[in-house]
Order: sequence, then C-alpha cells, then structure tokens
Amino acid sequence: MHSVPFAALAYKFILMLFECTYFEVRKIMRFWTLETRFAER
Repeated sequence: MHSVPFAALAYKFILMLFECTYFEVRKIMRFWTLETRFAER
C-alpha cells in the first residue's frame, strides 16, 4: 500500500497546479477578450 500516500501527494500537487493554471488562464482569457473586443471595434 505504498501508492496511497503517493496518490494523496500527487492529488494535492495536481490540485495546486490546477489552481495556478486556472488563475493564469483566467488572466490570459480576460486580456484576450479585451484585445478581441478592441480589435472588433
């Protein structure tokens, strides 16, 4: 049963990574939507 703690650690790491990437993507998407709105006009 060595995979149980490893799975928990990997889950925590993936969750942290997902949180960071989620905020980054939100920031990029906000800038992208602003740029596209500005380009459409």
